[in-house]
Amino acid sequence: MPDLALEILPPRVYVERTGVGQLLNFDLHLKNDGLEDVRLASVALEVLDGSGAVVLRRVVDEHGLRPAIETIPERNIPAGGSLLVFNPLHTFPPDLELASLCVACEFGDAAEAAARALDEAAVSGDRHAAATVRSLLASLEALRGDFEHARELYADARAVLEDLGLTVAAAQTAIESSRVEMLAGEPGAAEAELRRSYVALEAVGERYLLSTVAGLLGQALAEQGRYDEAEEFATIARDVAAEDDVDSQALWRSVHGRVLARKERFDDAERLVKEAVELLADTDGSLMQYGAWLALAEVAELAGNRQLAQEAADAAVRLAEQKESDVASALARERLAELTASRARDASALSP
Repeated sequence: MPDLALEILPPRVYVERTGVGQLLNFDLHLKNDGLEDVRLASVALEVLDGSGAVVLRRVVDEHGLRPAIETIPERNIPAGGSLLVFNPLHTFPPDLELASLCVACEFGDAAEAAARALDEAAVSGDRHAAATVRSLLASLEALRGDFEHARELYADARAVLEDLGLTVAAAQTAIESSRVEMLAGEPGAAEAELRRSYVALEAVGERYLLSTVAGLLGQALAEQGRYDEAEEFATIARDVAAEDDVDSQALWRSVHGRVLARKERFDDAERLVKEAVELLADTDGSLMQYGAWLALAEVAELAGNRQLAQEAADAAVRLAEQKESDVASALARERLAELTASRARDASALSP
């Protein structure tokens, strides 16, 4: 059994208020007094308001959304050793009340860490923690192709968080549930999940998550061929997203680029989607990169640039293989085949 300890340094966190938000300056000191080496798999940070209610939860893990666990270059802690980690979850909205913080770390690979966290939450009776873990597990199960179990996990997670009155946390589960449905080839179901969260976030005036949800909603709509609506939500994501919110900045560019390609504005479309790819290039959000490369493959194929389309689709396949997901790999290959066939049909229809 691992014998691990976590210490926050300094014990009283310094909050720096800047033009881009509130920066939390502290380090995590992890000590391993056990007999076996361990590997850091996730870091979670909860923000509590003055009443003790959780108002925001951020996670760094292996699921692919930025920031990912790979932003921490050294994650191994030898037996009897320790590790000093700079807080990877450091920037928060300027108007968020930061009364107190709760930090938790998990060790092992993503599946092992999530399963262990779920067991611990069940024993302690912590319904909030258990629901959060179930939401994250849903993505893992979808990447493995077990969509039925993934849907059970995310539905249960959202129901528990709503029952606890945690509106923002419940809405945040749509990031995972929409990913499940997109991997399952069900963009309509992804849209339903995201619209529900969009309405909830808009009602409470939450804007940081709203931009990501709007971008993902635009993505789901574009996947259904509803490009006017997709453009509407891409515009919302663009207008609401913070400058340093790379995920949202990349999402709106990817979606808007796909829309412009359908309008045969190929130069602008390619420029926007390439910007999305470049924005994500220095991040470790492999699944976000995967989506941007697929968008570029689509835009390039529609523009008749078969070489670029092939290169982009190949890049998406490589990222899927890094995640060891046959589901994501198959989707990337199918996307290129569909676009190639569509282009061939279009050429045939134009032949004399």
